[in-house]
Amino acid sequence: MDGRLIGKKAIYLIIQKGRIHTVEVKKTGFAITEKTYYNSPEKDTPPLKDFFQLISSVSSDLANVRITAPVNKSYFSEESWRILSTIITRYFKILETVDFNTGDLTTSRQVQNFQSSVIRTRVIMSSGGNSDQLTYAIKLISQEAYLDGKIR
Repeated sequence: MDGRLIGKKAIYLIIQKGRIHTVEVKKTGFAITEKTYYNSPEKDTPPLKDFFQLISSVSSDLANVRITAPVNKSYFSEESWRILSTIITRYFKILETVDFNTGDLTTSRQVQNFQSSVIRTRVIMSSGGNSDQLTYAIKLISQEAYLDGKIR
């Protein structure tokens, strides 16, 4: 608060009349959130309780890029398929397409809501590469839809 660390959990703040306080909340992987509270006749009365919604700021160069993953030759195709699909289903519980014979796996979209936007994320995996080595192509698709209707 006002540039000083005052706590790492819930805090109780008393705003004296005529004072202004700025509260900043920081957490690794999230955008810094800041609110200013006034206690003066010219401004709205501060709320009795207030909460901060942290917005994820983690981004990756791997989103929306096709990654080729060659399979170690010591693994059979069934075993490599099982390992990859197990890794994916740890994070995406619902699958739309699962076909071992064609090597296709598509997850449903996971949706995460924020104040001004919605993030939709899914994974598409397919077999690919040259014929002498088993390879999978994996793409993490991430879209941000803003409340104004635009998708980025």
